Amino acid sequence: MLAQNSFLQFINKDMGEQPNLDYIDKLAAGDEAIRKRLISVLKQEFPIEVAIYREQILNSIYLQAAESVHKIRHKIGLLGLENSYFSSKIYEQNLRNNVLQNQINFENAINKIEFFLKNI
Repeated sequence: MLAQNSFLQFINKDMGEQPNLDYIDKLAAGDEAIRKRLISVLKQEFPIEVAIYREQILNSIYLQAAESVHKIRHKIGLLGLENSYFSSKIYEQNLRNNVLQNQINFENAINKIEFFLKNI
């Protein structure tokens, strides 16, 4: 637990990171059609997955919420939020143990992404 707490303190220092398209641009390798398709999939899937996650948390269905966090976590990584990606991995593990520790960091990341996706 001490190692996890030290890691979380390190991660929490840099939660000021912002979503970006750097990794998507790298994946697309200059192909605008692929870039647009990846962004379109994110814009379509992300709100649905977040709504499902929020409903699961509201109803204290933590094991299923952990599965939702797992799906969302990969989109967090795609959008360049490396620290949030690792923090959400810990949150996912916590949810599997019915523990909500790190929920605020995860929800801050998804809020940033929601705003970002609405404005690109």
